[in-house]
Amino acid sequence: MAVVTLKEFSPSLAKSYNQKSFTHAFWMIFKSKWTIISRYKGFLVFEMIFPTIFAALPIIMGIAFAGSIEAARTNFMLQTGTEDFVSYMVIGAGIYFVVNTALWNFGMLLRWDQQSGVLESYYLTTTPVPVYLMASGLYALSRSMISFIIGFLIACAVFQVNPMKGDLLFAIIFLIIGIIPVYGLSFIFGAIILKYKQANSIMGITQWLVSLFMGIFFPITILPWILQKIAYGFPPSWVTTDVRASLLGLEYYLGSWWADLSMLAFFAIVFPIFGYYFYHRIETSSKKNAGLGQF
Repeated sequence: MAVVTLKEFSPSLAKSYNQKSFTHAFWMIFKSKWTIISRYKGFLVFEMIFPTIFAALPIIMGIAFAGSIEAARTNFMLQTGTEDFVSYMVIGAGIYFVVNTALWNFGMLLRWDQQSGVLESYYLTTTPVPVYLMASGLYALSRSMISFIIGFLIACAVFQVNPMKGDLLFAIIFLIIGIIPVYGLSFIFGAIILKYKQANSIMGITQWLVSLFMGIFFPITILPWILQKIAYGFPPSWVTTDVRASLLGLEYYLGSWWADLSMLAFFAIVFPIFGYYFYHRIETSSKKNAGLGQF
């Protein structure tokens, strides 16, 4: 082992050591999350089939209420501009799963770490908080995206939907850029759980609000005026609409793909910055008031 003397020590060497230690901490946090969840294989399997089950309910109900598949397609065409209601539902269910698990995984991770005492231990180390947040966020992102891809393919196979239809490249770009502001929202969501410690109650309310403003199974244009305005400021609703527009040939929010992509890029800058600022404020308050270790 090399020994560094005080004379040889320099700020650049200290910076190199810090970068290595932060990278190691980032990797270990990320790896520990995957190690824990990998022991619950049944839960991971359920995540992969969830989009199929979730999309099946409105698809079957729509056909039953319309009386036939042809009537369901005609009715859906009048409201959305496409008769491919199966693909419409599958896309909505898949993106909802990504958004929901992003909020759920990150928020519940904070709560579990808080209850087990791990979170308080993190704050006693020299590892910066952004390292912990980014590692936890990357875990939640990788987990949700893997489950989304597999779940989406399963749903396409079950409902006989062509996953390669439309502008697939644009859809992937919209999904990748659109998921960034979602994790800004997850910082806000995690901070609220950190403050009030009611993870299940907060999550239950959030799930219904997210499903409403995303327009999972319907276009948000049918919502009341005030709810439409709220949905326009909610990044997941843009992701859902833009992915559908890319794959199903529907209208973009602002009339063109580049305008919608610019808006998503704006959200991708603003929401993470605001989310981290909000989290930092709650975190600082919790530290001062001994809130991190309390149940």
